[in-house]
Amino acid sequence: MNISSTNVQQTLHRVVDSVQKHSPAILTTVGAASVLTAGVFAAKNTLRLEAKIDEGQNRLIAINDRIEQGDIQEAARTAVYVRNVLEIVRLYLLPFTLMVGGILCMVTSNRILTKRNAALVAAYNGLAASYEAYRERVREEYGEDKEREIFYGEKTVVEEVDGKKVKKKILADGEHTANPYRFVYDMHNPNWSGFHEDNIFRLTVAQNMYNDILKTGRKVFLRDVLITLGIEPTEASEVTGWVYKPNDANHRGDNFVEFNIRDYQSEYGYILLDFNVDGNVIGQ
Repeated sequence: MNISSTNVQQTLHRVVDSVQKHSPAILTTVGAASVLTAGVFAAKNTLRLEAKIDEGQNRLIAINDRIEQGDIQEAARTAVYVRNVLEIVRLYLLPFTLMVGGILCMVTSNRILTKRNAALVAAYNGLAASYEAYRERVREEYGEDKEREIFYGEKTVVEEVDGKKVKKKILADGEHTANPYRFVYDMHNPNWSGFHEDNIFRLTVAQNMYNDILKTGRKVFLRDVLITLGIEPTEASEVTGWVYKPNDANHRGDNFVEFNIRDYQSEYGYILLDFNVDGNVIGQ
C-alpha cells in the first residue's frame, strides 16, 4: 500500500489541530492523574520511610565507631549524612516530580482557557458593536419603526374585519427562536396565569424591580432575571446582563432593563420577551 507524504502531513496536521483544540481538557486530565499518582506513590513510599531512617542511623553509628577507632577520617561522617539525606530524597523524588508536573499542567490549562475566554469576549464585543452599527444604518435608511419590525421579526398585514381593512402586526413564523436574548413566556412557565392582565402585570413588576436594582449600582445578570420569571437560564445568560454607567461616555448600554414585552397571547398563546442586554458584563 502506497502512502503519500501529503496524506501523512494532512493526518499529522489533523492530529496536531485536535490536540491543540482539546489541550485544556488533556492537560487537566493529565494534571489530575499526576497529582493522584503522586499521592499514591508518596503514601506507598512513606511505609518504607521508617526502615530507611533505621538504616541511616545504623550507618551513622557504624561510621562513628570507626572514626573513634581512628580507622577513617572525620569527613566520612559527612559522606554518611549526605547518603542518608539522598536515600530519603529518592523516596519522594518521583512523587514530588509528579505533583509539580500535575500542578503545572493544570495551571497551564487554566491559562489557555483564560486566553481563549478573553479572545471570545473580544470577538463578542466586536460583533456586538458591528451589529449595533448595522442596526443604526438600517434605522437611518428605513426609520425607527421599520427597523424595530425587522429586528423583532414582526410584519404588518392587512385583514378585513366587519368589512373594513385593518392593519395588524403579526409575528413572522420562527423568528422568536433566532435571538439568544429572546424568550417565550407561555403556559409551560410555572408563573403563567390564565388571566392576560396578570401575566403582563407580573412581567412589568419584575422589569421595574430589576431597574431599581440596577440603579443602586449593582450588576444585573440575565440569568437572575430568567430565574425570577421561571425561565430556564442559558449559558449566555451566565455572563450577559446590564450595568449602570450613566456618566460613562464609552458605555454602550441603555442604563436600564427593558424586557420589550410583546403581547401575542391572543394570537399565539404566548408573550414574547426580547431583553436589551448590554452584553458581557463580567469584569465591568
